[in-house]
Amino acid sequence: MGLIVVPAVGTVITKPVQALIFSGGSGQYTTRSLSTRSLTGITLQENDLIVQVANNNGAAPVLTDPVDWINAFGANTAIMSTNNALIIMLHRVTAAEITAGTTSWTLTNIFSSSQNGRQWTTVLRGVDPTTPLDTVVSNPNSGGAMIIPDITPTKDGSFVMGFGMPDDIGNAIASVVSPWVEGLRVSDGTSTSGLIMYQTDPKPAGVLVPGASQNMNHDDEYVAATIAFAVGPQ
Repeated sequence: MGLIVVPAVGTVITKPVQALIFSGGSGQYTTRSLSTRSLTGITLQENDLIVQVANNNGAAPVLTDPVDWINAFGANTAIMSTNNALIIMLHRVTAAEITAGTTSWTLTNIFSSSQNGRQWTTVLRGVDPTTPLDTVVSNPNSGGAMIIPDITPTKDGSFVMGFGMPDDIGNAIASVVSPWVEGLRVSDGTSTSGLIMYQTDPKPAGVLVPGASQNMNHDDEYVAATIAFAVGPQ
């Protein structure tokens, strides 16, 4: 069965950063490449940040980062638990792409061989177009509650997002608890297989932002990460 996506479409976050959190169509892939999800209903602007999220089931994937994409975890890097990987790639929308009407991207042959997993897309507006990443913390784990890790931004006004990806077994994940807000769940048709969450208020530099413990309905390995995105010029 194809994945069922339950998005919060066009969600606007308290300025200075707006997050348009959505995904469309099937989120499953079985190839060497990743493709952004449908951007229907979203009017992209120059310097919007495309955040492409994917997991991978099996052996650690061999990655080659595409040109004009930034790997959130470092060049050619996926965060790996025992049999599950998390990949987060970033792309700044250019003026030329706006002029050309570009609304989709393919990360061609990012993997050295065909892989199997899920993927979805988030768009951020207001993030620093030159240096979008402030701080990144990851947590690969082989069981127990899914822990979205704590993070301490280094720049004022950072926008914080959490990403959680259980292994390929469908796994119901508990509701997000305030001050976290649920942005997107992806399901295999029975239960949740991935979660994106965020906090609405800009974060000050040097202050710990507590993560979250997301219970799952059965023990399963997972990979989670928290990212503080730097705010762009206002």
